[in-house]
Amino acid sequence: MLAFIDRSFKSMVELSETIKAEGAEAKLLGIIQVLSKFLNKYEGKKPIKPELKALAMQFSTIQPVPVTVLLAREGAPPQEARMHASQFETMGAVRERCAALYGLDLNEFEMRLRRAYHSVVDPEEDDDRYVKDHGISSQIFLTRNPAYDKLGHPKHLIAAKQEYFELLFALLAKGTQKLVEPVWELLQKLPVNHKLHADIKELRGAQESWDRLLDSSSAHKLLYSLKIIDGLSDEGFAGPTQNAQANSQDPEQDEAKDLSA
Repeated sequence: MLAFIDRSFKSMVELSETIKAEGAEAKLLGIIQVLSKFLNKYEGKKPIKPELKALAMQFSTIQPVPVTVLLAREGAPPQEARMHASQFETMGAVRERCAALYGLDLNEFEMRLRRAYHSVVDPEEDDDRYVKDHGISSQIFLTRNPAYDKLGHPKHLIAAKQEYFELLFALLAKGTQKLVEPVWELLQKLPVNHKLHADIKELRGAQESWDRLLDSSSAHKLLYSLKIIDGLSDEGFAGPTQNAQANSQDPEQDEAKDLSA
C-alpha cells in the first residue's frame, strides 16, 4: 500500500515539473482520481446511482420512518442515536448517515436491521436497495468490524509526509480549474495537515507577517487555513452530542445520546 502511494506521488512530482507539457496535466488528473477512489474504496464509500438519487428526490415528501441507531461498545451499554429514514432512501445512504452520526468510516462497522446475525446489511448486495424493499425496522444495530484497521487507513500514510501536502498545495496554486477541483477533493479526504494546524494554533510566524501564516497566494490554501481556524474555534464550543447532530441529515430531528449517562 505504501509503495503504491509513494510511486503515485513520485510520478505526480515529475509531472508537476513539466505541467505545461502535452499530456502532463491529464496524467496528473488520472493519478489524483485514482488516489481518491483508492481512499474511498478503503473506507467503503461508493457513489449512489443517479437514477436512485432521482427517485429518492421524487418521493422525498413521503413521511420518513423514525429509527433508533444503537452502536455496540465493548464493556459498556450501547450508544444511542435517533434519525429518520425515507422509504425511498437507499440502504447505502442510510449506512452513510449512521456512520456520520458516530464519526465512523463506512467499513468500520457492520449494520444489522435486527439483532440476529443473518440480518447484516451487505454493502455489495444491499447498498442500492431502497429502505422500503429491505423491510427496515425501528432499530438499526451497529457493531465494530474487527477486520477494519482505522489507524492503517492509507489517508494517514499520505498525511504523515509533509512533502505530499506541499505538492498538493503547489498544484492548487499552479493547476488549471480542471486540476484544482480534484486536488481540493483529495485534500478534503485527508486528515488536517499537522504542521499547518500546529502553526496556526501556536500563531507561528504571525509576529513577522500574517501573510506568512495565512498564505493568500492561493485562494484554496487560504480557505484550507481558514477552515482550520474555524475548527479550532469549534473545539471549545461543540460537545459530542452537538457534533453528532451536525453530522446528521436533519439536525432538528436527529439526536444522539449516550445510554450510559
